[in-house]
Amino acid sequence: MNVTACMTPDLPEYNVAVDRYADWVVVQEYAPPKTIDAHKARQRLFDIIAATISVLGIAPNKLVLKTRERQKGKNQYQKLGEKGEFLEVTEYNAHLLVNLTDYLDTGLFLDHRIARRMLVR
Repeated sequence: MNVTACMTPDLPEYNVAVDRYADWVVVQEYAPPKTIDAHKARQRLFDIIAATISVLGIAPNKLVLKTRERQKGKNQYQKLGEKGEFLEVTEYNAHLLVNLTDYLDTGLFLDHRIARRMLVR
């Protein structure tokens, strides 16, 4: 299995999710509330990026950064890009394709992991 949730947004100071897909990492920052100093929030994000690269031992060009903001309606499904590049990952012997850049979500949701495992059986 080469898909791993490394960090979830449970720490209020570091409101990010870090997910590993093979040799790629996606860091999703949840936009801080207006009450948080923008400079401080930016520095925390830089700290997370540096720590992620160091701890996971990945090349900086293998990190994808996304910012999640509260969205409604059709806006939440808008494309971020048009690269159309897919990465093959494995989970429970299933070969899956993910697109790390064109959408906010990759399509592999942690809460669907049990269903994917059942499909492989």
